[in-house]
Amino acid sequence: MAQRGNASKCGAVKYAEVLSYRYTCVRCGRSFRVYPRGVSKGAQQSQRLRAMTVLLYVLGLSYGAVEDFVNALGGGIGKTTVYNNVQAAGKWRAANSRRM
Repeated sequence: MAQRGNASKCGAVKYAEVLSYRYTCVRCGRSFRVYPRGVSKGAQQSQRLRAMTVLLYVLGLSYGAVEDFVNALGGGIGKTTVYNNVQAAGKWRAANSRRM
């Protein structure tokens, strides 16, 4: 396998970009990327940032206040992104809850 590292932009608070590795199979020529844990392919924000926005909303901050807080830390997200993160977390919770 041949390997090359590429920098990818990431909306995480801690890092502006992450290093993803691109591997090429020497046998068939197929290539694929490997991303660091917590960063998804094509995602503009890390799983940690998504979780933080949902937590802040659950703690009682409005969508706008969560946006302001995260932007103050350098996250660069909008109210709609916060709303989408909260809705996705609710759908995930509903799909993974156990019925009693």
